[in-house]
Order: sequence, then structure tokens, then C-alpha cells
Amino acid sequence: MSKRDLRVTFRVSVKELKHIDDLVTKSNMSLSEYLRHASTNRKIKVVDGLPEFSKELRAVGRNLNQLTRLCNQGKITCLDLGGIKRKVAVITEKIIEL
Repeated sequence: MSKRDLRVTFRVSVKELKHIDDLVTKSNMSLSEYLRHASTNRKIKVVDGLPEFSKELRAVGRNLNQLTRLCNQGKITCLDLGGIKRKVAVITEKIIEL
């Protein structure tokens, strides 16, 4: 990708800026990234609730890392990953529904 060293400015009304800011916030992109996508006719798909699922998946990952560390240290010997598998399955189903 090329170096982005050029700046583009344009005028908008207060109402238009509010609308753009709302769209940028929903997209979880930076303003520049959002405007580049929008101006090059790329589709911008916003999936509501995805950040919450990402948070849950990170928590599951941390738990899995802690359990793995305990296994490697010999502090636990029999690891049941059924709970983790169920949690990931629930999160995956919710993402598919979105």
C-alpha cells in the first residue's frame, strides 16, 4: 500500500458531520479509514454487538492460557475443556446470528 502523505479537506454542515461521526463510531474504524472505504465504493458492513463478543472471546483465551500454563507446570493433570468449548460455541452462534 502506498504512503498516505496527502491530506484532503472538505466542508460539511453540523448535521452532516454528526451523521458521519455516528457512522464512523458504528464502524469501529478511524475517520480516515471509513472515508477511504466509503469513497472507493467498498461496502462497509457494521455488525452490532461484535465488540462484546470479541471481549468474551479474549476472556476465554485468557482462561485457556492460564489452564495451559497450569498443565505445563504440573499443577493440574486432568483438564476438562468442555466448558470452554461450550462457551466458544455459544459465542460463535451469536456471531453467526448477527
